[in-house]
Amino acid sequence: MATRNNKKQFVNIGEEAPAPTLKNWIKYFTSSPPKQQAPLKNIIENYENMPNNSYAWFGHSTVLFRICNKFILIDPVFFKINGARNFKYEYNYDIASFPFIDYLILTHNHFDHMNLPTLKLLKNKVGQVITPLNNYKYIYKYFRREQVIEIDWFESYIEADLHIKCLPAQHYSARTCCDKKYALWASFQINDIFLSGDTEYCQQITQLIQENLFMPVKFCFIESNLYNEGWGQNHCNPQNAHQIFTEINGQILIPIHFGRYNLSKYSWNEPVTELNKICNDIVVGQIGKIYLFEQISESKLPSIASVWETL
Repeated sequence: MATRNNKKQFVNIGEEAPAPTLKNWIKYFTSSPPKQQAPLKNIIENYENMPNNSYAWFGHSTVLFRICNKFILIDPVFFKINGARNFKYEYNYDIASFPFIDYLILTHNHFDHMNLPTLKLLKNKVGQVITPLNNYKYIYKYFRREQVIEIDWFESYIEADLHIKCLPAQHYSARTCCDKKYALWASFQINDIFLSGDTEYCQQITQLIQENLFMPVKFCFIESNLYNEGWGQNHCNPQNAHQIFTEINGQILIPIHFGRYNLSKYSWNEPVTELNKICNDIVVGQIGKIYLFEQISESKLPSIASVWETL
């Protein structure tokens, strides 16, 4: 279970990397990002009729699954967030046309994962919300108390053949300058799928995750973005993402947390092109497209340029 310090803040398991210095922050915010924009064109499909055992990725960390004939939506963000520069591509998903969401999973409370305008639109289309401890206070306007399952690290929620387990991550939470680490952050396992949430690499955590998996994981959705001096060490670079994937014995790596916001100082495709150099089992799909898990496990999808169209 997660532990807290004497200020009632949750504590990471591994030793935390030093916070970025003021010099790092100044350098980050005064340097210019690459002018290159992400050559992406999103696809809009009929998500209500998604086949079972499939997923659609909507950029950054938003993923819709249909597993055990249940719709599961992860960290939905369908609006701009303050301080983030959106890549210039069409992004016109109509949440009203989405299926009823059986389970909404919110990995932590950062603005690029817990987007309140999106949750407001989803409030009548969600059955249960599963989120780490102390996150209900941020979403109480949209979901009833009995709808929200606040869950600790290593705890599970099981319904028939669907098994969802909360696992550790090395990160933090905050929505203001005064609430850092008062809500828990997490990774998740859903049957044979692993979702990293936001995390930096920590060997202690990957070992704990591997030891506490209730079944082997096959498909690993792991963040691989926001690695630079300005952001400190709260996220994974491509090498870290591959290391987590290897240490938890994953079979197919699906990078996330990129491709929507221009939050870093390298080119839009660096996270996945670098991953592609070191991992033979990577799948990078097109935003909004529905993919069958059977399809991507039997024949690897082409990566990067052959999938993503140039604007």
